[in-house]
Parts: sequence; C-alpha cells; structure tokens
Amino acid sequence: MKSSDVISFETMNNYLINEDKNKNDINYFTYLKYFLSVLSLIVYIIDIYYIYSSSKINQTILEKFYPVIPSFVRPNSDGYFEINKNGLREIPIYNINFKNEEKCFIQEIESKQMGNIAGNIDSSNLLNIAIIHSDANFNSQINKLIENSKKYTSFVVKYILGFMNINIEDIKLSISFMKDIEYISNENHFSDEQKAIELDKLFKNCGYFIPQKIYLGGSFIIENQDINAIDKNNSMYLSGKIDITDKFKFNKTNKNTYENIISILNKVQKTNIIGGNKNAENFESWKKSINEDNIEVIGYENLIEITSIFSNQLKSNLKKPLELLEKKYNLRKKYYDIIADLKERIKIKKFGISSSLSEGICNIENELIYSKRINIKEKLDFFDNNFNLQYSFSDIIIGWKIDSFESLNRELNVVNSPILQKEINFYFIRSFDIFGTGYNIEIFFMKYPE
Repeated sequence: MKSSDVISFETMNNYLINEDKNKNDINYFTYLKYFLSVLSLIVYIIDIYYIYSSSKINQTILEKFYPVIPSFVRPNSDGYFEINKNGLREIPIYNINFKNEEKCFIQEIESKQMGNIAGNIDSSNLLNIAIIHSDANFNSQINKLIENSKKYTSFVVKYILGFMNINIEDIKLSISFMKDIEYISNENHFSDEQKAIELDKLFKNCGYFIPQKIYLGGSFIIENQDINAIDKNNSMYLSGKIDITDKFKFNKTNKNTYENIISILNKVQKTNIIGGNKNAENFESWKKSINEDNIEVIGYENLIEITSIFSNQLKSNLKKPLELLEKKYNLRKKYYDIIADLKERIKIKKFGISSSLSEGICNIENELIYSKRINIKEKLDFFDNNFNLQYSFSDIIIGWKIDSFESLNRELNVVNSPILQKEINFYFIRSFDIFGTGYNIEIFFMKYPE
C-alpha cells in the first residue's frame, strides 16, 4: 500500500465531524423551512378569515343601505333631507362599491342655509340643492334671510366609517318616468314654456340631484352659541376641515389644540346627533359607540343633475325648455346671493348731503332689477323747514341714490334703511327754511323670480 493511499485518523475524524455538521445544517434548514411554511399558512388563514369577515361586514352594510342608492336627494320643509327612489331603476347590488374609510373631522359651517342639513352636503352644493331647486324652501329661506339679523354657525363633527359609490353609467331612469318625460317632449300642443313648467313639476315630485357617493357613519352637530355659552375665551377658530381621528394626526390651528377641542365638545349639552348612541353623555362616549350596526347616512357627494343622464336625443328635443328651467334656477341664485350680500351691508341711518349719496346696488345687473325715479322740487314755508318722503312698493328695494340740485340742502335722516324693505321713509332737514328743496331720487328694486 502506498503512503498516499493511507487515510490518516485525523483526516477521517474531520470528515466524520463535517458529515455530522452538514446533517445538522440540513436538519436546521429543513425545520426552518417547515416552520416558515406553517407560519405562512397561519398568516394566509388569518388573511382569508379577515377578508371573509370584512367582506361579510361590507355585504351586511350594503344590504342595509341598498334601499337608498340610487335615489334622488331633496330637502323637505322641516329642513332635513329625504330620499326618493321613484323614477330610477334599481342597480344590481354587485355594481355598488363599498369602501372602508375611517376618519373623523370637525368643520365650521354657516347655518343660515337649512341648518338641519348643513353637515350633509358639501357647502358648494348646499345652496343649490337645499334652496334654489326647492320651491318649498326658496320663499321661506328668503324670508328668514331678510328677517333674521343674527348670523349662526354650526360645528359639525363627522365620524365616517366608509362610503358607497356608484358609477354614472349605472344610473338610469325608470321606464315609467322616461315615458312621462318623452310625453312632454313629444307633445306638439305644448309650447316651450309649457314644457318647461311640466318638466319642473316632474322634478319637484321626484328630485333633481342624484348622489354618486353616500357617506356612512355619525354626525355630532352643535350650535356656535352653545360653545360660547360654555367658555367665551375658548371659542373655536377653524378654517376648513380639521382631522380629529386622534391627537397624533391632529392638524393644529393657531388657537386650539386637540385636547381643547375635545374638552369643549364634551361639555356641550345641546346637540343634534345622527348615528351612534344618541343618548351618549359626551362626545368621546358617542364617538366610541359608532359601529356598523348603528351607522347612518351622514353625507352626499358627487351630485349629478337629472339632465346629465338624459340621452343626447332627449336633450336635443328638450333644449329650449331645459334652457328656460336653467334660467329660472340661475335667477333664483342671483336673487338669493344679492339679498345675502346686502344683508351684510345694511348699516346707514343718517347722512350729510353734499351733492349726491347712495346705498346698496344702484345699477341694472340682471333682468330682475329695475328702477323708478322720484323728483322733488318743493318751495318751503318760513315755518316749515323739514320735508318727509314716504312711499310703499310691491318689490323689495336693493338700492337708492339721491342727487341734490339745491346748494342749501343740508341733511337727510333715513328713518329705517329701505334696503331689503318695500318702503322708503326719508326725512329731509334744511338749515335755511326760506329756500326750496330739490332732489332727484332713484330707487332700485328686485322682482321675485317666478
């Protein structure tokens, strides 16, 4: 035997040790692979269970709120929204999307426009849906706007658990409703004005706006004066929406912290609560009580007009009547906006007259506005140096101006500002009673939009 063929004891021993080590390594990796496989299986089962549970909850929520979508949304005379499905075809439930989207925010909203629903509609759409397209509310809200000198705001806290969403392609008018519209469109005895009137009647009965997105959760609404009554020094100053899901996500303002806002909300007694436990003692208890069993509809977004789902042919056939309706709604909006603007500007009572003065809107901005002139040329007696001018009118006054053409006209006392009223009561005072009084007066009115 050659020496090279002899395997030393040491070499054999090392070989055996390495062999055992390799076996141990293989066993270790086998066990590790087995453990990871089992762990992956457990995670997979948990994921499947979570998806199944979540899907089951989502399906339950969809089934619960399926009756409200698709539907028209409109305000009633009590200041709350109501849902109306008449006129729309049902959408298969599998075409309705539900998405979990948990978030909580607070927002300050002016309450002059239908206070009870101020938190349900985006402010850019609130005026249109709550007032402009509602015959029942337009007149009453105009009167409240004119008569009420106070400006109210609400703080609306929304806790959203999720939303339902539908595609515009899935929204279709019912067969019976389409027949009503086509009858109006094809009736040769109707003028365009009559067709517009008949369409307006249909829209009043069913609604004009259809929301594509409906938020589900709870709303906690409080009036500004209720906050100020608690602590006037801790009034809430907000701009836009403030996220209050938790204090770590809270966007601070200059004067408030998360703890301060929560403290104020918890002290408020008078609230309007939608969803959750309506008997909760404070805000935090209410917030924790919200779950999928007690959520309600708390908001609408992506509102589309009924005319947007008309066919192109139907829009073409009804082009003129629809334009007349659009004109009506636009004039209502102008009427409301002008009154809201003038409400902020009523402040004058007494003037010194030099050559001319004016108040309010003194030009013809649209077809609702017109003016009348009153010319005064009076020769006053020695013992009568004052002159009273009082008239009543059928439409509201939105502006007036006076040009004086007598050099000694001195002072005008406006007994009550005529802006947004239907009468004028001017009291003219002169320093020299032996001279005459001369004025050119122009009063600007605004007709009520029909």
